[in-house]
Amino acid sequence: MPKRGSSTSGINSSVPHKKSKNSESTNGHYDENTPFNQSSYSTQLSEKGPDLHKNAGSILRISVKNFMCHTFLEFDFNENLNMVIGNNGSGKSAIMNAITLTLGGRATSTSRCSNIGRFIQHGKSMAEISVVLCNQGLEAIDVERFGRSITIIRKFSVKSGSRYMIKNEYGKTVSDKKDMIETIVAHFNIQVDNPMCMLNQDTAKNFLNTKSTKEKYNFFLKATQLQKMVDDLEQNTIEVRNAKLSLTEHLKKRKELQAQQEDLQAQLKFAQSVRDAKSNAENLQGQLEWAEVVKLEHTLADIEKKVVECGFAVEEYTKKRDALIEDTKNEKTKRDELLRKAQEVANTAIEEKRVHDELERRMKTFNKDRRDLLNEVNKFEKELQLQVELKKKLQNKIAEMRR
Repeated sequence: MPKRGSSTSGINSSVPHKKSKNSESTNGHYDENTPFNQSSYSTQLSEKGPDLHKNAGSILRISVKNFMCHTFLEFDFNENLNMVIGNNGSGKSAIMNAITLTLGGRATSTSRCSNIGRFIQHGKSMAEISVVLCNQGLEAIDVERFGRSITIIRKFSVKSGSRYMIKNEYGKTVSDKKDMIETIVAHFNIQVDNPMCMLNQDTAKNFLNTKSTKEKYNFFLKATQLQKMVDDLEQNTIEVRNAKLSLTEHLKKRKELQAQQEDLQAQLKFAQSVRDAKSNAENLQGQLEWAEVVKLEHTLADIEKKVVECGFAVEEYTKKRDALIEDTKNEKTKRDELLRKAQEVANTAIEEKRVHDELERRMKTFNKDRRDLLNEVNKFEKELQLQVELKKKLQNKIAEMRR
């Protein structure tokens, strides 16, 4: 299987080491429920240190059980070119099909059958296939989590479908999600559905026998993934356009919020002016009351002085005193009227204060919404910038591939 960065200089053409089903049991009988033994391979890796010159993503071992014509088969691959030789019907294509299915490929991509259950050996109820990938070198993925090798196991049965297991170098299960397999395969640039990586017999025959230029061009697009890049570019263009529309809408909403903010600020200024007016009214009311008191005190002092000095004019001054008392009552009535008006002004000021507090609360809510909107706008702008950069990269890559 072609892999990026693989070296073909000084290739040793060799047959991978094969372990027969009898090598697993001393009495020559193999139990189909026995899981693959990964500890021996982990021990071999632990005896060696990490090698940065290894080709990360290359296949180190493949094991199949109850798969097609193989009851049990296990291969150890070397670092160079590996050749599987055998007669027709001996199960050579089964090895490539096992690699395709283990690395997340569909049953239809093997051109053998559309249901994975048909790969189970006749008379068996379940099958298990396993591929060990090298995780050493400069392109290794998450070495702390996986170690120096990644084992991908796929088990499937006639009734319960299929499931995956991903184990690290020490045999510990890391994940059972297919998304993790897709991440690993994408990191190593292994394309199981690409005929340039996995070319089965049927696809090769159809390509060699076809005379249609269109079919050959479609094969070229699939092999080079140019069509996928074009589709990704169109999708990114749509996303960029949608992001621009969303950004325009948010900018429009931002202007509306700014107008609302200006209105609220004007109302806040008016409320502040009302509060200042209330304070001035209270000060004037106090000054007025004290002025009346001082005036009355001066008047009473003058009257008392005149009463002492003019003892003979008691009656006249008594009348004047009565008049002054009457005036005092009138002034008290006026003062009470002024106090009532002042109380009304105070009540009005309290109401205005409540309105002011409500406006302040709305202002705080508005500022919070405004900050959230600005953060969202910044997020969309960054996302738009990333999409534009991705679009430029894809365009450059397409142009380079076309050249």
